[in-house]
Amino acid sequence: MRRTFDALLPRITPLQTSRGGPVVAVQVENEYGSYGDDRASMEWVRDALVRRGGTELLYTADGPTELMLDGGTLPGVLATATLGSRADQAAALLRTRRDGEPFVCAEFWNGWFDHWGERHHTRSAETLAEIVADGGSVSLYPAHGGTNFGLWAGANHADGVLQPTVTSYDSDAPVAEHGALTPKFHAFRATLPAATGAPPRPLPRSRPLLAPRPVPVRAGTARRPRLQPPDPAGTGALRRPGGTAHQPRPGGARGVHRVLLLTSAGPVGPGGRAGPHGVVSTSRPVPPRRSPVPRRR
Repeated sequence: MRRTFDALLPRITPLQTSRGGPVVAVQVENEYGSYGDDRASMEWVRDALVRRGGTELLYTADGPTELMLDGGTLPGVLATATLGSRADQAAALLRTRRDGEPFVCAEFWNGWFDHWGERHHTRSAETLAEIVADGGSVSLYPAHGGTNFGLWAGANHADGVLQPTVTSYDSDAPVAEHGALTPKFHAFRATLPAATGAPPRPLPRSRPLLAPRPVPVRAGTARRPRLQPPDPAGTGALRRPGGTAHQPRPGGARGVHRVLLLTSAGPVGPGGRAGPHGVVSTSRPVPPRRSPVPRRR
C-alpha cells in the first residue's frame, strides 16, 4: 500500500480544492466495517494520506448498522453512511455516535445488482427527498448507468447459491445505461435544486434510439453433444458420448484454456459449443502465466 500511495497521491494532491482543483474530500476506507475492525490499519491509512499531502476533508463510508459503524469509523474523521432506503433511521443512528456532524450519504443506491433469473431492481425517488429534507448531503450511486463488459460483471454468493450478475449495470440510475433521462432523473431534478437554490440547467436533446428488431431463435440449433471429462489417460482429450474424443489445439495442457460460461439460452460463442443446459465450453491456446495477477471485485 505504501508503494501504491507513493505513486497515486502525487497525482491527486495537486487536484485538491486548496490548490484550485476539483477534489473536495478523500475517503479513508469504503465499508470497512462490513469486513473488519482493525483500528490500527484504519489509522495507518489516514496518516499515510496526510503525510503525502492530503489536506481536504477525510471521511469513511459504512452501512447504517451499529456493527458496521463501530468497525469502520475513526475518531476525528467524518463518518458517512451508504444506503438505499430508510434514510431517517441511518441519520438517527449516525447522530447517536457523531452528534454535531453533518448527515452525509456517501452512496445512495438508486437500484441494486440484477442477477440472472431475477426481476430488475428498482427504488423509489422518495428516499433522496428524505435525505435532503433531513438536511443531508448525498452522492448518487450511480448517477449514470453503465455496462459490465466481458466477465467483469462478477457475482454474489448468498445462502450457498451463486448469483451471477447480468451484463447491464443500469442499476435504475437517473441517467439510464444508454444515456436516456429517466422519470427518476426528473424527480431528482425537482428535488435537488429546491434544496440547493441552484438554477436548473438546460437539458440535452434526447438521441433517437434504434428500432427494436426480432432475432429469430430456433430450438435445438445451438445444441451439441455433451462433452465428458478428460480421458483417464491424461491426454487432454474430451470424451463425447459414443466414444469419440475432442482433441485440444496444439500447445499441450499448459497451452489450453477452457472457459465455462453460464447462459440462459445456450448461445454459441466463437469456437464454442453449447451444452444441453446452456453451458458453453470454449478452448483456445493461451501462453502460460508467468505470475499470478491479483483480481479485484
